[in-house]
Amino acid sequence: MQYAANEQRYTSIIVSSEHTDVRILCLAFSFSINVPIYQRCASQLNAGLVFIGKIAHVICQDACKALPCLLAFKGCDGVSAR
Repeated sequence: MQYAANEQRYTSIIVSSEHTDVRILCLAFSFSINVPIYQRCASQLNAGLVFIGKIAHVICQDACKALPCLLAFKGCDGVSAR
């Protein structure tokens, strides 16, 4: 993501993943990347994009940067444990 944002050829970044840990990493890096980041979420019935920047601004920068540490202490989530 950082490379794509630094290239300045892209107007946004779309990450296609359902995993919570990917969303946490997107939140952690969202303040250092100067283009909008979206996470594509899809189910059998519908699909959509989650705007990471909106979540990041509600949570605040310090909390977003701390989330990966919290994830490391918490351990793996239910999806990764399978």
